[in-house]
Amino acid sequence: RISENNIRVDVDDRNETLSKRMRDSQREWIPYVVVIGDREMESNTLSVSIRRESEINKLKKERMSLNDLISKIKLEVSNFPFRRSYVPLRVSERFSFS
Repeated sequence: RISENNIRVDVDDRNETLSKRMRDSQREWIPYVVVIGDREMESNTLSVSIRRESEINKLKKERMSLNDLISKIKLEVSNFPFRRSYVPLRVSERFSFS
């Protein structure tokens, strides 16, 4: 549903620990990281890490609905043109130099 709103999405489906995938997302300057697990599926809310609102060694985490996340991102990017991503959706399918 997020990509239907012209928001670029990556799915990190690699066989790595959650902390490793989170570190990699920080290193790649991903503005919003959503973790979806059993708790999120049961509660219908998302655990979202927001880079812009974070401090150096402390990620800002917020629980929100999918609609709230979409609204927040659309408001942030409303003055920018949409550019589609030219890399595969799944991180595991991308070429890695490391």
